Amino acid sequence: MDAEFNFLSTEGDSEVVKRNCRKIISILGAHKVALWFYDGSTKCIGYSDDFFKNLGLDEIGIQYDTYEGFIHSVHPNDVVNYLNAFHSIMSGAEQMLKVRFRTIGKNEQTLWLEDSLFTCSECKDASAPRIIGYRTNITNRVEEEDKVEYLKEYSKKIIDALPEFIFIFDDKYYIVDVIIPLRIKLFHTREELIGQPLRRFFEPEISDLYERTIRECLATDEIVEVESSMEFNGVRFYFQAKVSSFGANQVIWVVRDITDKVKHIEALELMRKRADEAERLKRAFLASMSHELRTPLNAIVGFSEVLATNDLSPEERRNYANVMQANADLFLKLVNDIIDFSLFDSCDIELNKERVELTGLILDLYNQYVDRMKPEVKLIVGHPNYPIWVETDGNRIMQVVDNFITNAIKNTERGSIIVNVIRLNEWVKISVSDTGKGIPHDMIDRIFEVFEKIDEFSQGTGLGLSISKQIAQRLGGYIQTESVLGKGSTFSLYIPYYAVDVDECMANGVASPQLNNGKKIILVVDDSMSVFNRLYELIGDNFRVLWARSSNEAFKRIQKQMPHLILMSMDLQEQSGVNGVAKIRSLDAHVPIIGVFERTEYNRFKEALAAGCNEVMTKPYSLVRLNSIFSRLL
Repeated sequence: MDAEFNFLSTEGDSEVVKRNCRKIISILGAHKVALWFYDGSTKCIGYSDDFFKNLGLDEIGIQYDTYEGFIHSVHPNDVVNYLNAFHSIMSGAEQMLKVRFRTIGKNEQTLWLEDSLFTCSECKDASAPRIIGYRTNITNRVEEEDKVEYLKEYSKKIIDALPEFIFIFDDKYYIVDVIIPLRIKLFHTREELIGQPLRRFFEPEISDLYERTIRECLATDEIVEVESSMEFNGVRFYFQAKVSSFGANQVIWVVRDITDKVKHIEALELMRKRADEAERLKRAFLASMSHELRTPLNAIVGFSEVLATNDLSPEERRNYANVMQANADLFLKLVNDIIDFSLFDSCDIELNKERVELTGLILDLYNQYVDRMKPEVKLIVGHPNYPIWVETDGNRIMQVVDNFITNAIKNTERGSIIVNVIRLNEWVKISVSDTGKGIPHDMIDRIFEVFEKIDEFSQGTGLGLSISKQIAQRLGGYIQTESVLGKGSTFSLYIPYYAVDVDECMANGVASPQLNNGKKIILVVDDSMSVFNRLYELIGDNFRVLWARSSNEAFKRIQKQMPHLILMSMDLQEQSGVNGVAKIRSLDAHVPIIGVFERTEYNRFKEALAAGCNEVMTKPYSLVRLNSIFSRLL
């Protein structure tokens, strides 16, 4: 090639070489590139023609003709970096380097420059090398880079602020990219996800949904919304996504974690259902109570009016009084059920656990319920021939068994009701079986719900079994039900059995009084449940109150749990109270006994005191009078 046109040739006329050199410099200048050199031996610096013009330095008033002058024009923050690069070239540590720096004009204008530094290959004196460099004005490039960096940072902040994360899938259902805000932690890292098929990470059903959505978006070029869920480490998460096409064969999947939202909606739905259930229960409560409470009240009011007449025989008066007493007991039981239901529902019930002997407790049931059986129904009580001591709330146990027996009596017209207690390894089982009409299979679980009854026309609130179930759970046990329609049912209460020191519990056949959590024991001997319940309401918070329906039952109670004081009714049907006091005194000569009379029987006070009573008092019970007696005798 002719040297005139071969810019890189050094052959030929020197004028041609000079012209070629000027052409090269001119071309470089058009691209804002200028040449310069530095002679290490003379420490002189030289520049190509139009050096300052090509770089735009003259426009901001920068001129220098020495290396020191150049260094003085460099931005202070860039001086050290430039000198390090320059010295690396001078020392021979590097043969070529690029270094960026800023230069400052007279009016504080700033240009970005870049030097490409080379060691001259023809320099033989290593101690004083010559450096050749070309300097480029890269201000526009730096500004563009700053814009790009700003946009990257701007986008990053936007992404980090968004509640979503982004998947990009291709038409082969592979994950092309994942954009994740820093605060969001996915189940897998970005590196684990990219390049993998979506079926590797999602359940088959979800994978099918995602693939259908990708095909739909690519085919219609429309935005599609989709919701899905997946389980991870036993926890289910919920997601909502907007999907749109992203180029010819990709879709962008903007995903939001809506787990909290779904759980909040579920919680609101649960609250709504509970509110509806509460409203239903309130209506059922009002409907049930308005009938159940009126029935015994009407009987009490009606027969009290009849008793006010004077033309009744003593037998009729006794019968009417018994009817009123039965309805008063029923009314009190209804009220107690309502109170218990309210306390259990608010988790405000307290259990009074102590060591209780269950064999004797079950034996006592016979005397309590034998007279309440229907003519063709026989009560049978089974028990082991050894005592069973447990740490439990005896009164609550009796409440559950009472509910079982009461329901059995209601639903059994002939046959038998069998009450049994047995120890089964770590459990004690108390069961009540009947030969009644049984329970439909679909009702067995429902009867433990509030206000549920097998027969809507039978008396009762439908609270007894619900309360019994909650008592069993509070005692650490459970209730099991078996029933065959038309043949009968069995209700079994299971409570935990913990072995206790029998010798400690029994001292000469009598329970030790210090086993009652610091509360002294008051034994109430009265054949009326309503009287006992009234006393329990008055003194139950401060004393352990036990109940016996007869003097024989009281005698057995005293053998098992020695009371600190006895409130003895003098009007027991089974045996006179006077004889009962004498029998108790034969067992314990020191326990205080208070004889309790009706207000009209003052003439019998001396008889009671002579039989062994410490004091006497009249019904109805007065808390002031009771406290006075307790303060003197306990």
